[in-house]
Amino acid sequence: MLSPQIFLASYILLSLSLLVAIFISALKESVSSTLKPAIFFFSAFAALIGVRSIEVGVDTASFYSWTPDRIILFTKEPLYWGLATIGKMLLGFTGSMLAVSTVAFYAYYQATKRVVLYSPDHTKPGANGSQGALLILLLAISSSDFLILNINQVRQGLAGALLCLAAINFFYKEKQFAIYMLLAPLAHTSALFFIPLIFIAKRFNSPAIPLCLLFISVIFWQTNAINSIIPYIPSEYIQGKLSVAIYQTALTSQTTLIIKTFLSASFILSLLFFIPSSKHNKQLFLYLYTIFSLTICASIFLLEFGEGANRVQRYACFFLPILICLAIEKLRPKKLAFGTAGCISFIYLILMILYPSTLGTIGVR
Repeated sequence: MLSPQIFLASYILLSLSLLVAIFISALKESVSSTLKPAIFFFSAFAALIGVRSIEVGVDTASFYSWTPDRIILFTKEPLYWGLATIGKMLLGFTGSMLAVSTVAFYAYYQATKRVVLYSPDHTKPGANGSQGALLILLLAISSSDFLILNINQVRQGLAGALLCLAAINFFYKEKQFAIYMLLAPLAHTSALFFIPLIFIAKRFNSPAIPLCLLFISVIFWQTNAINSIIPYIPSEYIQGKLSVAIYQTALTSQTTLIIKTFLSASFILSLLFFIPSSKHNKQLFLYLYTIFSLTICASIFLLEFGEGANRVQRYACFFLPILICLAIEKLRPKKLAFGTAGCISFIYLILMILYPSTLGTIGVR
């Protein structure tokens, strides 16, 4: 098992190797339809996270100790409980971590594959082929939310990957989307908040809708109107989850939470300048853009409550990397765009992973 220090070094080195692979892939003259490099890196990150020690992730030890004993995990989140328990029976702690990380990264790989490899008729590469898959992974692992969801809040990380796969399958009208959508809340109950957004985005995927909702959500936050709505929510459980402010403390201050949220909201505005020109990628982009925007708007609604805002907002980290990959179609020369996006992502990864709160989550003191 990898200690926090070795895990940190391995994460950075593997990310650097991924950046090099992006450069090599981008130098090719044609879009490659083979995903063997992507399969390797998705598998490598799943294995790296799976073989971490119990000190990596501040909640890791607690949930590992709870897995066989806490029947509440089975009744509320049986998918996570089942994977963790089977893994623990086979290989102990490492088996428990590997089981969850493997399923989560496999689901996210399948979502990525569906976006980058196939056009609607499955006859040619979709959004940037193999290099697109590699870039999506680098953008994802550069996100602090993605890292935290996979090493600490692993139940929601598993749910987020399944929801992303469900959304993309729903866009392509593939029936198995229902399976992934049903599985997500069985990994983490917060997925129940997110599922309606998948259907809403399909019906209202105009850029004007998210912009209007962004404006309305800021007004709701500033007027503190959400406090008057929560008492009318029929479920006391949901009321409690929304109103707990634990993550305001975890983020040091409410100011930090607000800054983080509005940095995410800035993507809602900036991505409008990079809507792909091809019909297929434009439709997919607008659909995922609407999901991402609705997620950020919902978190702004809940900014008064750290728990609600963070739980909803963290699902966005699965969709933003795919959006950026689709947006690169608009840029020329594409090789330079891929290289630049990869470099910026890696620099951000270094800054993110060396931030004191991230180091604390990893377990490096």
